[in-house]
Amino acid sequence: MGSVSVRKITPKNLLIGSASIHWWFPEFRKPRDYDIYAMDESIIDKFRKNAGCCVKRRGSRYLVRIPGFLRIEVTINYPKSAIDDWVIANQDSVIAEVAGVYLMVAKPTTMLLIKRIHSSCGAETTKKKKNQEDLIYLESRVHEKSSELELVAYENRLRHIKNITKRGDNHGTA
Repeated sequence: MGSVSVRKITPKNLLIGSASIHWWFPEFRKPRDYDIYAMDESIIDKFRKNAGCCVKRRGSRYLVRIPGFLRIEVTINYPKSAIDDWVIANQDSVIAEVAGVYLMVAKPTTMLLIKRIHSSCGAETTKKKKNQEDLIYLESRVHEKSSELELVAYENRLRHIKNITKRGDNHGTA
């Protein structure tokens, strides 16, 4: 009998947002889209392999449309954005498949931290209100402590967003 080699697949992509929260808490509202943090653009090639896939780029974000599927928004890591920190902090999370692409599902503790950032720094009123509602929901259900890696990701992402906001205030752009 020959030896069997087992290779662990570790995606470089992280499912966040309402889809992630719904994964852990099925009673949470059903997602209207999939939000993904990705360490690099290789995920876009994986989505493009799907027949009928349409991809549009907006800065560091990609909008992916697959007929008959929820909208997919991918935010790619770029220098100093701290997206990769979130992905690394979730390397031990569960893996799910979305439209033929494997993703780690952001842990509830990660989503709690992300929603804290979005609730305090969100510019859009409707999104800010939704983020605050999501934050209240998560605070009532997540009782675990965040890992050190999650806390580092939180601090780095918060710093990045504050720097963007500061630059936007100084230069008239967001």
